[in-house]
Amino acid sequence: HMDYLLLSYVLYHEGMVPPHIAAGINLNFFPAGPIFRRGGAFFIRRSFKGNKLYSTIFREYLAELFAKGYSVEYFSEGGRSRTGRLLQAKTGMLAMTIQAMLRGLNRPVTLVPVYIGYEHVMEVNTYLGELAGQKKKNESVLGVFKTLRKLKNYGKGNVNFGEPININQYLTQHQSNWRDSIAADEKPTWLTPMVGKLADSVMVNINNAAAINAVTLMSSILLNTEKQAMTRNELIACMTNYLRLLELAPYSKDVSVPNKSAEELLEHALTLDKFEV
Repeated sequence: HMDYLLLSYVLYHEGMVPPHIAAGINLNFFPAGPIFRRGGAFFIRRSFKGNKLYSTIFREYLAELFAKGYSVEYFSEGGRSRTGRLLQAKTGMLAMTIQAMLRGLNRPVTLVPVYIGYEHVMEVNTYLGELAGQKKKNESVLGVFKTLRKLKNYGKGNVNFGEPININQYLTQHQSNWRDSIAADEKPTWLTPMVGKLADSVMVNINNAAAINAVTLMSSILLNTEKQAMTRNELIACMTNYLRLLELAPYSKDVSVPNKSAEELLEHALTLDKFEV
């Protein structure tokens, strides 16, 4: 749940207006709910299926936000990944964004993919349990206080912005006659496949903006050794080679690589108490 707080914090300190945030209705409990709402969150159901009235009213609300020029933050995966890999995008919010444009919205709309990564995820033990079959526990007041007790040095977080996608230009490029569907009564046949393509493009651009950090770099190396252990000098040499490789053959132009030496990254990672020496 640090994701949206961190993004709003970054935007605010860059002198930009924090976005309105689509949050799951499971977060609307006291005292967190009122705090999140004052921070820009609006709460939505996990699924709109079978409730046309709810879906219609929410679509109107979203279109009103866009028409007045507010930025809106939503999580295209619709939930947390338990493995660290990106999930298949959920397309509901994206479809509603395009539908708002088809109502004749006279503002250009741009999607800005955002990658958020941490050196250590607080819920990692919970994720392991859920992957092993345990049920996800609902958020609660007691959970908030338990979390406060566990706060410690979790390292650094990275917020990277990927290549923006201008929806107007994207539609013109892939569906040149899309403007013919503006204010039409029926849902255009091209909408569903187009939303799927756009969702894939967003997820690719998020992945392209990944951040390499000390913990992930060390983990990638150690987990691929026979005994998951190396001498200090071997590890530093391997980290140096990986950093050099990332510099000479970058995964993408938006990937961020630490500007510190392997020795400095090693010392920092050890302060997080994630490795046995």
